[in-house]
Amino acid sequence: TLFRSEPGTKSTVIVIWGYWYNSGLQMWMSYTVDFADLQTRDCDESDYIQWLAHSTNEENEKNGCLLGYKETFRRLKQSSVCRNGKDYVVSIEQQPCLCTKEDFFCDFGYYRSENSSDCVEESGLIGHDIEFCIQGYEELLKTKGYRKIPGDKCEGGFFEERVEEIMARSEEH
Repeated sequence: TLFRSEPGTKSTVIVIWGYWYNSGLQMWMSYTVDFADLQTRDCDESDYIQWLAHSTNEENEKNGCLLGYKETFRRLKQSSVCRNGKDYVVSIEQQPCLCTKEDFFCDFGYYRSENSSDCVEESGLIGHDIEFCIQGYEELLKTKGYRKIPGDKCEGGFFEERVEEIMARSEEH
């Protein structure tokens, strides 16, 4: 048995397929169901609510923040029985969040202690800058232990500067 609707479409039609076997008779069957007659009115403003994605329903600044921003959608109330129509476009509002330590990885030579958001320097590297080689260049990394997660869109709030200085170029022979 298979239940099928077209993904991404705004159709009210579904198709149910099944294989029927009875007393030696074998047959594929399909049923088409159109729910359009159940939705007798167009939606209006009272049918919608604002919904904060990734929300834990807690009252704090970070509630709903994921990779540094919040997304609020306008969606139908659970009790609304209406149709949006084919021209309906989902509205999304994005709002940046303040940066916190959770928006950062621990940098090279640092780690997070269990149940902590603080990055702690490895004991053998305390007070030392890290030297490394990238594409033939020796670089010196001066860090306070935090590196922003790629793609994170947070703004303001917590920030630790990370400085990479090119020291010298290794000559290849």
